[in-house]
Amino acid sequence: MVPPFSTELSIAASTTVPVNFDTSANFGFPDVLSATDKNPVVTIKGPDVPASNYSCTPTEIGQAPAAAANFSCGGMADTMTFDPAVTSSAGNIWSDDEGLTASYAPLVLQPGQSGDITVTFTPNGLKGTVVSGFLAVETFNFNTFSSDHLVSIPYRYTIG
Repeated sequence: MVPPFSTELSIAASTTVPVNFDTSANFGFPDVLSATDKNPVVTIKGPDVPASNYSCTPTEIGQAPAAAANFSCGGMADTMTFDPAVTSSAGNIWSDDEGLTASYAPLVLQPGQSGDITVTFTPNGLKGTVVSGFLAVETFNFNTFSSDHLVSIPYRYTIG
């Protein structure tokens, strides 16, 4: 699971036989093929790596029939952190997916409708510390397990 505003994703596999794997965001782009190796790695870099689920299904390379082998795979992304001092009435599906919160309650609007999302700041830290960030307003598509960024609302405050 790669949240929005990530700049790099690395997926690495480990097995006892030569394999390669193909990875992509759940909606299919970008689609990247690893090199063939017992420890293949794929790295995707960019100003905004697509937010979505990624997988690494292996293809064993060699003669048939395929040999029995153990396979493991994992990934790591460089991404912005979630500000634990900020909560909203709509929650945050990406923070929930990372296990940091359990508050997703989306505001669902039909064409022509409007609604409100309440945002609460509960600062915690040393007095005088300046905190800044932005609130991302996004859509979420459960078919592709991805989001579309609509607007960023910057914020800045000093803990008093």
